[in-house]
Amino acid sequence: MTPVHSLETPLPQKGNIPLDVRVRSLRLEDKPASQPRTSIIPWALCAILLLMTVAFGYRAYRVGSTMPVTSADTRGESTPQVSEPTSAPSAPTAAGEVVLQSKGYVLAAHQVKLGAKLGGTIAKLSERLEEGQFFKAGEPLAWLETDEYEAEYQHAVSARESAKHRYEELEHGNRPQEIQASLNELKEAEANLEQLERDLRRSQQLIGTSALTAKDFEQARFSRDAMKRRVLRLSFVHELMERGARKEKRDAAKADWKAAEADVAKAKWRLDNCTVRTPFDGHLLSKNVEVGSVVSTQTILGEFANLAVKVETASSGISSFLDAYRDMLWGVRWLLVPAILATLSMVIATAISISVRERRIEMAVLKVLGFGPTRILFMVLAEAAFIGLVSGALSAGSAYLYINKVMGGLRLPIAFFPPFRIPLEALWWGPTLGFLTALVGSIFPAWSARSVRVSQVFSKLA
Repeated sequence: MTPVHSLETPLPQKGNIPLDVRVRSLRLEDKPASQPRTSIIPWALCAILLLMTVAFGYRAYRVGSTMPVTSADTRGESTPQVSEPTSAPSAPTAAGEVVLQSKGYVLAAHQVKLGAKLGGTIAKLSERLEEGQFFKAGEPLAWLETDEYEAEYQHAVSARESAKHRYEELEHGNRPQEIQASLNELKEAEANLEQLERDLRRSQQLIGTSALTAKDFEQARFSRDAMKRRVLRLSFVHELMERGARKEKRDAAKADWKAAEADVAKAKWRLDNCTVRTPFDGHLLSKNVEVGSVVSTQTILGEFANLAVKVETASSGISSFLDAYRDMLWGVRWLLVPAILATLSMVIATAISISVRERRIEMAVLKVLGFGPTRILFMVLAEAAFIGLVSGALSAGSAYLYINKVMGGLRLPIAFFPPFRIPLEALWWGPTLGFLTALVGSIFPAWSARSVRVSQVFSKLA
């Protein structure tokens, strides 16, 4: 490809052209001085972001790993070690030798605040209700006044009995004597109806004579009709008494009975809970009430604890504390940190892309001087990777020296957390992380530099 040269420089003849002539022919006399090189601000920004990425990545890595085995710190304080199972028996220890040295906290195995399940007035306290006294599980401590709760219980029992009797009455149906009485009443009405029928027929024979008036005839007919309807009604009543109560009424009465039983159970529970009892074997730590005190369900009568101790080491305490944040730490480690690295790669790609665009003339000159596209590609990649390597080494080294040597470890505002220290391994994986991040972020800018066309670059300058 023939380079574009200045109009003032004569075009060399074909043949062997010296290199210095070819280079001088590329000078543009009528153009201003070359453009300034890339600013250092993008690279400084990349270094700062890389340092932040290393810090966040290390924090997520260390906090997300909740294994109980930790190494001893620089002050000689050891943490509990979990021994791995082996097939060979362990060597016996001498008498008095310390097998495991660990820090921990002695806590009460069970400790509760005593309270009443109901509100009321304290009527009586246990004679032994004093601080430090030992009580068995279920032993009474205090009694509330029971007058109101006893009355509620008796009322619920009476209501249950009444509902039960109503249900049994409907379930068993009418007594045989009642059914027989309704049948006798029906037969009596049928007999009266037959007598009235005969009287009406005799009255019909006397119509038109002076022996029977129209009023007497109408009265006999109306009496017959009324008795006929009475017989029909009594027959329905007798049939219903034989069938018994409707199924819906029986079901409603049964439901009322069950509701009354539930009320009795509730009233019995309230009456029984007028006595405050101990939940387990233990000692009374404090006493907050006296006889005559009015208490509610929110009132604390005292503190009760089982003095069997529970030893919690620092490693187990940290593990149990971090267990509630396991999902969040997983998100920080596997979602937030990769997102930060991806964002940093994009920032690096943007910075190097700006640098490549500002140095397009330089890339074109290199191609004119004989540098191939692949060589230019590796030059840009090497430059970015070197800057990332140096930035990672500087950030990891400075963080290691400042936190470990100057600050003596980063102390967290939690009692059982040890000082946060950066491990020695950060001095090699910090530069590695910076190298890889810069290398990934410079792939597309390097490819863009490889694809620079000499003719297009110099045509814009001509």
